[in-house]
Amino acid sequence: MERTPEQFIFYVNEKLKQSRPGKMGVKLSFPKYAKDELICVYSAIDTYLGITRPFRTDNKFFISYLKPHKAVTKETISRWIKLVLGASGLNTDIFQAHSTRAASASAAFDRNLPIDLILQTAGWSNERTFALFYNKEITKSDCVSQFQAAIMK
Repeated sequence: MERTPEQFIFYVNEKLKQSRPGKMGVKLSFPKYAKDELICVYSAIDTYLGITRPFRTDNKFFISYLKPHKAVTKETISRWIKLVLGASGLNTDIFQAHSTRAASASAAFDRNLPIDLILQTAGWSNERTFALFYNKEITKSDCVSQFQAAIMK
């Protein structure tokens, strides 16, 4: 991880499921979003690192909030992601932790983000991959949809 005054950069040097042969290493950057600190990923990372600093014993980013504050497993992270997806109103019968890429890319596409930008950000080489495997209908859970519809009237 690298921190600059403008962004956090994470380097993932492990082989990922979607890694092409001979293509390892992903760079994830999270720039500051000055318009609204409440939704700024940079601010969230900065706050998280500050709060967890006294408990860190190794260089793992995600640590347990329970003693002894060791690095969490990928199953724990998956459970956390699913909780956030559900709290965000996504139907977790359709979207699981492993489908966050599809959900975010589909949401970006639904909001008319240019397809070339979506492909570049997700690390896909062609539009066909997105169309076949990742362009999913974003469905809200019924309870949340009804609630949102009621308060928006």
